[in-house]
Amino acid sequence: MRKEVIGEIGVDAGHIWIGDPCYIFHRDSPPKSIGKSWSDFCSALFDHPNKWVTQFSFDAGHNGLGICVNTGGDGVFPVYAIRDADGQIVRVEIEFEEPFAEFEDLVFDEEGER
Repeated sequence: MRKEVIGEIGVDAGHIWIGDPCYIFHRDSPPKSIGKSWSDFCSALFDHPNKWVTQFSFDAGHNGLGICVNTGGDGVFPVYAIRDADGQIVRVEIEFEEPFAEFEDLVFDEEGER
């Protein structure tokens, strides 16, 4: 496995959305769990019992529409891909703060190799 930086995510709302954009952007009206406005969406986040992660459901009631994750604040956060031996991306990581002390000894070259 190798790890490499693949980009950055800029955050000004203190949250990131993880989900398939085709479930939201191709519609004339957004899914009910998201609401019809930014205010509705924020209410869904801040009224949720878990302040760190909010699971959104499809209109039919099942989960999977998307997840909104609290980043702990605004900023620009690095995004990493972890690839298997064939180069396939098997995991994506977003770092919201400085690396934890247990990982500080990990050094990656430009190709993401340790």
